[in-house]
Amino acid sequence: MTETKVGDSDAKQGRLRYFTPREVATHNLAKDCWVTINHRVLDLSPLIEENSADLLPWWRDSQYIVGRLTKKARWLEVVNVLTQQRHSLEVCCEETLAEIQTRYLRLNAHAGSYTWKHLEDDEFVPLHMQRTLDENGIPDESPIFERFDMDEQQFMPTLHIYFDDDLTIM
Repeated sequence: MTETKVGDSDAKQGRLRYFTPREVATHNLAKDCWVTINHRVLDLSPLIEENSADLLPWWRDSQYIVGRLTKKARWLEVVNVLTQQRHSLEVCCEETLAEIQTRYLRLNAHAGSYTWKHLEDDEFVPLHMQRTLDENGIPDESPIFERFDMDEQQFMPTLHIYFDDDLTIM
């Protein structure tokens, strides 16, 4: 049996590769059942619906794999410089900025019309959309906050988005 890999093209199609535990937990109904096994997120809804007596080991069937469970969920804040709106997003540490942008589409349908930047040495620097937050120089500092018993929600990394005036709708 071949294993399907969830590729980078999924972000372009609006499909996420990584899910937070909170997102997986929302799929807890008989007709919408997701589980995680070995950091993989599986949609077992069709399996439950079929209720077939002739089941091969279902956990090896790639049709049920919808993605992977993140190793670490992170919070960040996105500030729209044009409208001054702020949104907190829980994202997966493995996601690229393009995949984070896909998450942000729920909040702003024109997310593709913005340049994403972060503050580095008193200058706003454009982010590389095919890189993760860590790869863009935005480290996960939550272990430090945990060590000093600080609320990481109070010290989230902030990304600034600048409108490009092209009205892209993804």
